[in-house]
Amino acid sequence: QVGTLAIWREVKKEKYTTRGHIGIVIDFNEKNFYSIEGNTDSDGDREGDSVLVKKRTYNWTEKNGLRLIGFFDVSSLK
Repeated sequence: QVGTLAIWREVKKEKYTTRGHIGIVIDFNEKNFYSIEGNTDSDGDREGDSVLVKKRTYNWTEKNGLRLIGFFDVSSLK
């Protein structure tokens, strides 16, 4: 859903760490979602210097040590 937060967590040796990454979903379809993400770059580096719109897949596997763990609907905080 547009406006939800996509949440990734860092994985090291098959265990989650306290580090992660987050994006705000701005569009989606059956296979992909698009999110606004900070601390990134066009190469996908995790320590980038930009805020960009990124195309992501739902079946995200580990990349740069990150694993997509789910989505959080901030409207549920009302």
